[in-house]
Amino acid sequence: MKTQFDHPTLLLVEHGETEFTGNSDRTDRIHGTKHDLSLTLEGHRQAAAVAEKLKDYDIASLKSSPQARAKETAEHISKETGVPVEEDDDLKPLDAGMLSGMTHENAKRRMEYYVKNPHKEIPGGQAYGEWFDNASNRMARRLKETERTPDRANVDVLHSSEIASMPNIIKGEGPSIWTRQVPGPRRISAVVKRGGKWNFIGDWNG
Repeated sequence: MKTQFDHPTLLLVEHGETEFTGNSDRTDRIHGTKHDLSLTLEGHRQAAAVAEKLKDYDIASLKSSPQARAKETAEHISKETGVPVEEDDDLKPLDAGMLSGMTHENAKRRMEYYVKNPHKEIPGGQAYGEWFDNASNRMARRLKETERTPDRANVDVLHSSEIASMPNIIKGEGPSIWTRQVPGPRRISAVVKRGGKWNFIGDWNG
């Protein structure tokens, strides 16, 4: 028997590491949509570890961003849980345009500008507000799906941008500068409904 859940739960899995993954803002690079990198060997190990953690839980659905790093992570989870992967275009990360490939440290001031001015388009990419609104609308639909399976979790394999923005999204707030550390590869975050309210858990341990 699979382990079931006491409350509606959406699990958020960040993809495993790629060649762009670093240990700090000085080394971690922005993928966006332009750098569609596959997982490294370590990234596959991380994805396998997540899959091992989830295999005994009752999973209603498994959705993935169309980016290679997310799909490869989701395939590990699918293999262990037996739940097929559904590719979801609305889970695409921000198209960071000219900022793609830059380290987070070097891109920080420019990214803050576009977050504070969400209507302005990143050259070669998209406006942050456009991405944020799409992510918010998509998440509203996904949480409604999750409410329909209160004893079975839904799983999304996605990117750090959605996870970092999740507290704002579930509160119905607009975009803001990230002040929280995203758990990172091999970690699972969650959105859980208790007492009629959705709550964000940055590092879910089951």
